[in-house]
Amino acid sequence: MERKVFIITGHPHNDVQTELFKRFSKLYWTFFNDKSGGAYEKEEIIVLNQPTTEDLKSATKNSEKEFGVVVLIGHGATKENNQLFQINENEIIKAGQLDFSFKKQIIILESCRSKISNIETVDLSNKVPTFRDGGTFRNPLSREKSKELYLEQVKNCDNGLVICLACGLNEEASNFIYSSSLLQIGKNWHLSRQNHLQTMKINELMFLTTIEVLAKTNNTQNPEMIGIREFPFVISKF
Repeated sequence: MERKVFIITGHPHNDVQTELFKRFSKLYWTFFNDKSGGAYEKEEIIVLNQPTTEDLKSATKNSEKEFGVVVLIGHGATKENNQLFQINENEIIKAGQLDFSFKKQIIILESCRSKISNIETVDLSNKVPTFRDGGTFRNPLSREKSKELYLEQVKNCDNGLVICLACGLNEEASNFIYSSSLLQIGKNWHLSRQNHLQTMKINELMFLTTIEVLAKTNNTQNPEMIGIREFPFVISKF
């Protein structure tokens, strides 16, 4: 099965944002390249930094794969119920018009719309927590087995699209809390020896992420998911 990840960073408004966009682009890249995110190979992960509309058109022409994940990191807003996204200094697009041709697709929109400060820490190391879990020792899955489990889950899903939004309509996505929570919860689940399942689906991860984001923002930021598909997102380490 052919698959692809596109990580698209938009136009930052200052040097601090430039570094933050790079940081979270790298965090997503690391997650998907790791066994936790499906063991994508380097050539399966495409990073586009402040692309032009022509760059995006070229990229979408080469997206006729079975399964794809598209991550958008940058500034956005809504206008007439359309999600806008600033891809570079001079161009703002309607994110819903991105014409990727994946039969099965997840879109993650981390659109920062407020002042950036107090960034959440994301630990993507493979260090297992030191608490004693007890029970039977479990050997870590190989990279090939992780990829096999991921692809098997994709094959069992119907064709369709899932859109994961960092916040609700007319809300602000602040301080990368959404992406921080999404990646950290996923990584913690990956490392846990107590998992009875070996695959965590995107709807399950979004449910837990929403609870955490609401708690961290005093209910002012409510992530939303459009389309209930059970696409895989995290693979257990064991």
